[in-house]
Amino acid sequence: MNRAIAKRLLATVWRHRVLPASASYFRRVGVGATYKTSAFNIQVRFRAFNTHQRHTIAEQDSSTADEPEPEEPCQRLREIIEVSGHSCWGFVIYRCTYSDDSAWSDLMARLKESICSQLTYGCAEDLMDSLALTVFEDPSLDGASKADVRERFKQWVASPEAGAERVRADALPIVSGSVETTPRFNYCIHVDEGALRSVVGGGQPLSEADRPVVGYVNIIDGSWQWPDAADQIERGYSPEDPYNEHEPPLEGCRLHDVGWLRMSFIDVLPSAYEDLDPYTWEDHYSRPPLIVPPFAGCLYQLVPGL
Repeated sequence: MNRAIAKRLLATVWRHRVLPASASYFRRVGVGATYKTSAFNIQVRFRAFNTHQRHTIAEQDSSTADEPEPEEPCQRLREIIEVSGHSCWGFVIYRCTYSDDSAWSDLMARLKESICSQLTYGCAEDLMDSLALTVFEDPSLDGASKADVRERFKQWVASPEAGAERVRADALPIVSGSVETTPRFNYCIHVDEGALRSVVGGGQPLSEADRPVVGYVNIIDGSWQWPDAADQIERGYSPEDPYNEHEPPLEGCRLHDVGWLRMSFIDVLPSAYEDLDPYTWEDHYSRPPLIVPPFAGCLYQLVPGL
């Protein structure tokens, strides 16, 4: 069993040991796994790094197992916080545009209002107390690329500041190579001029069909890295240019998965925080400039006025 397989299996088993969560939680967060508490039957599947390849580690199911109860709003968020053992939740945000301080303040106010409204609707107002929107503002970030921000984010993840957020002795480590799946330490938000204007106005207006998107922000996968050239050649790409997957260039990258995506602004928190982890990225990924559509059942679709 190679290291990647072992990590995924360990992550799934660890979740089962710590918290007998709902089946839909494990389908979304636990490598596509299903945990049926009534009959203690486990169905475990994982995805290999090759998008087109699927393997089965173990499969055991029972037709007599009861169907899980429907999830309550914000239930998965509570489970993530409980499992992670961290003192706070929420994405780290990098401000990469400095043309309009007023517009930036407006964006942050809208984000907080959206989160508060959705948590209130989900009877989870108490989670506002542990919400941490850590914002990095530095003129040197003006116009920073996704690759630049990814490197800064990785430095923050390895910093004592981030380490101090681990408050429970049995919480998993957040260092590189661990089985950590907490969204806060895997993804960050990148806001450039285009993203800012899509939210507060002044950019290209949204069509009626796009109105539910209500602008976007960029979500960066902190663990993304260039694939191995030999693997690319084995997959059929040119030895002269193995990283050319015949996609339009995005910041110098012609791979299909460029390591970042555009997420609908109002869907970022809490919905994306509940659904994104290193094992579900490819399920939600759309290559920019496409915007990832709203998650099914996300709270903002239910909250009046959002």
